[in-house]
Amino acid sequence: MPAYSDLGFTDEQLNGLVDYVYSLTGANHDAGAVENVSGLTGICVECHGDEGEGYKAFGGPDLSDDIWLFGDSREQVLDVIANGRTESCPAWGATLSAVTIKALAVTIYNRSMGY
Repeated sequence: MPAYSDLGFTDEQLNGLVDYVYSLTGANHDAGAVENVSGLTGICVECHGDEGEGYKAFGGPDLSDDIWLFGDSREQVLDVIANGRTESCPAWGATLSAVTIKALAVTIYNRSMGY
């Protein structure tokens, strides 16, 4: 997962994404903050699915359950979103063929565009 603070996300957006993650689990969250970042949640969907269920085959953990890999406090979730984790998507060049990588890239792109 990349560090979204390095990608120009504001503190307000980062905190809104924390509320979005909490909304997926059913935890207390600020619905207004979630609404404010609704246009940004597509970045989460790529690895974590439409409902936060996770794409385990691609390393995207389930955000809708009660298992927290790096802690469940607001500060810990914000830290993961803002600073990322090194457990990001690995290089697949030695494992997958060029055709499979291209097909995967097209699939991820199409999902991000709502197709």
